[in-house]
Amino acid sequence: MKVCKKCNETKPLTEFHKDKSAKDGRHAYCKACKRISAKQWYQENKEAIAEHHRQYRQKNKEAISEHNRQYRQKNKEAVLEYQRQYYQENKEAIAKRERQYYQKNKEAISEYKRQYRQKNKEAITEHQRQWYQENKKAFLERGRQYRQERKAKQPGCVYQIVNSINGKVYVGQTTSGNLRWKKHLSALRGNYHENPNLQADFNKFGEEAFEWSIIQELSKDKEMLEQEETKIIQKFLSEGKNLYNVQKTSEDK
Repeated sequence: MKVCKKCNETKPLTEFHKDKSAKDGRHAYCKACKRISAKQWYQENKEAIAEHHRQYRQKNKEAISEHNRQYRQKNKEAVLEYQRQYYQENKEAIAKRERQYYQKNKEAISEYKRQYRQKNKEAITEHQRQWYQENKKAFLERGRQYRQERKAKQPGCVYQIVNSINGKVYVGQTTSGNLRWKKHLSALRGNYHENPNLQADFNKFGEEAFEWSIIQELSKDKEMLEQEETKIIQKFLSEGKNLYNVQKTSEDK
């Protein structure tokens, strides 16, 4: 047993760090008191310690980089495993820290990226070209799967595109929900839509005048969708609504 000279408590020798210069081979302060002292000292000298480390890194930048590189090479699998585990355990904290850092340094990051792209324009283009060539099949397959998954999540429906200025309506049906609206927009913006009346008004009034919405969600049975579409067109006509598609066409509207 030994009495700590800091807290004056009697504790087992195992509660004291080893010290060869002491007669009993143990430090005068217990481990608990040493931790408190060390914490206080760190808080009092925090800025000086940070500055010392910064200066050391600046003076030994190349040596530190080389040491880190060699360490990563020798311990590649262990480093990757540690990084993976750390990320999994701290995923939310890391994401929060990155968001905060980005918000504080948004302009500086954008400027750095812009300058980097300007300085490395040819290298970036070449890298992208090579990457695409090496991963072309996988890239295209991933895109195909992504589109199929998106389409599968969309409902079958009968929908309408309403001209908010003159009240004219286009009625259609689809198995791909609002993805169909994106196809309509693409054709209208490109001035090659299959419905000339809708295209003419789009050119005249502009995109902001048109609103897309689902009238009725249904199963993705094509026959059922076409039947419901016909019923709604007939209903709208009986109500005196002005339609772009007065007669149903064979297109997948």
